[in-house]
Amino acid sequence: MIYVAPVLFLRTDLGAWLRVESSAKQYSVPHESDKLPIHLEDVRASAHSSLTETCKILHTDLSVTSLEQHFADSDSFDGQNAIVKLSDDQYWIVTGDQTHFLIREPTVLDCPYHDYAQTHSEGVAAQPGPILQRSVDPRSFFYSPETHHCAHQNVALAKSQTVTAKNRERCGPRSSRDGEAFCEIWSFERRLCCRTCVFEPVCTKAQVFHLPCQRPVQIEKAILTASSEGQSAQPRVR
Repeated sequence: MIYVAPVLFLRTDLGAWLRVESSAKQYSVPHESDKLPIHLEDVRASAHSSLTETCKILHTDLSVTSLEQHFADSDSFDGQNAIVKLSDDQYWIVTGDQTHFLIREPTVLDCPYHDYAQTHSEGVAAQPGPILQRSVDPRSFFYSPETHHCAHQNVALAKSQTVTAKNRERCGPRSSRDGEAFCEIWSFERRLCCRTCVFEPVCTKAQVFHLPCQRPVQIEKAILTASSEGQSAQPRVR
């Protein structure tokens, strides 16, 4: 079981961090995958309710920092890491303007590597495997072929790669100390599809981290221009 509860982290003008815990109930991540959207919405509603109440008490309108902004601000990130381990089974997880470490669906659709059988047929299956039920060893809440599960060995290897003094610059800002895994949530979840994790945008910016599935390239603007010889117009992208 995984239980989550919304918590607010407030940064003062002097750089100090305050933690606001709500008296609201905990929410368990559902075992039925079709109930995940409802769970995410319940947590979102509870988090926003806590933010609204806090703003009312403080008589101010607080803006929420995105996770990417938090990682990019060294003063902010050094003062409050994204992951704080309280015990073997309890963590603070900074998710920025998101309200959960999970997102509803992968940002890359139709990836074949959610399915262990497909991944194994291509010779790139992670070990041990296959994971066909919710597991604590290895820690993997989602299993094959759920869309939140990843069965690719290269992803597992990249996530488990240790951060060191030599590669830390190429890893980018990480909560990990030297000798700990690159993946922010590795200590409690090892097979989550990175495309369904809230940390995907910041992890994929690291020079050392690459995923086998790629987001489609978006063309922002196309300009059609006709040649001086009257040939058919050719698209030019900028």
